[in-house]
Amino acid sequence: MTDERLDDETLAAFLDGTLPAADRATVVHTLANNPQAYEEFLDAAAIAALVRDNSDVRVIPVRSPRRWQRSVMLAGPVLVAAGIAAIFVARSGRTTDTIDLMQRAQLASVSGAGSVDNSLGPNWDQPSWSVVRGSSASALSAGVAARMGARVAQLEYAAYAADTVAWNRVSTALVDLASSIEGAGPVGQQLRGLTIPSAADRASVARKLREISGASAAFDVGAWLETARLAAAGDRLDYLRPDGDARASLRRIRASIERDQPTWSVIITHLRVLENESSVARVRLHVDSAMAAFPR
Repeated sequence: MTDERLDDETLAAFLDGTLPAADRATVVHTLANNPQAYEEFLDAAAIAALVRDNSDVRVIPVRSPRRWQRSVMLAGPVLVAAGIAAIFVARSGRTTDTIDLMQRAQLASVSGAGSVDNSLGPNWDQPSWSVVRGSSASALSAGVAARMGARVAQLEYAAYAADTVAWNRVSTALVDLASSIEGAGPVGQQLRGLTIPSAADRASVARKLREISGASAAFDVGAWLETARLAAAGDRLDYLRPDGDARASLRRIRASIERDQPTWSVIITHLRVLENESSVARVRLHVDSAMAAFPR
């Protein structure tokens, strides 16, 4: 094997996850720097990742009519460990969906019932926003959509922590909030219960709520800001590294808000600052300020 070409045996071992670490690093380098090798990789592997409870799973389509002799299944952790997930994003130019981003964040450092309250404090699920009562909120309120996105981000945090106490409290708040939007109540109810649903089921409900809200950009803003707030609360600013998916998604979300909610000038200003902010204290300040500006 050389950096110029990946032989079939090496490629098969890489896809199976059996290649030694040193050789895996060479494969990753080759795929990142050799477009032909990358195309051959896509041609060789029909990857079908169907791990129900792992949100890092990705399905990579075959781009060429030439067929590989085998179909390989890879879970997300294998892709991440190999460094290949970042290459897929860089090559395709695809920006991570906000719901995928929330599920991949995995910010909680402890787990178990009551663990989130213990690590972040009993008011961790109360962002700096004004109260919106479901009975008085407009069915098409972008402010409600943003709050729903934030609650979904909290659910993902609770799910990763396997904290049923936090899960039930936040899911109740989300269901109450969603009741102000026609058709959203029954969807939100699917999240209630002592058993935390699988990542696939959570993502499905989140996407339904985003669609029903009628303001997907606002939903994404709420989800992104709350995930960033939780990252800062746990001193996990690696989540906001300059070259990471979170920053790339923020730029996309800010552009969508500028298009769909041009009156959100205060929020847009804070989003612009957050695109480049690296200080924990300033990230918290701008996230809190943006969320406090959510319209009622």
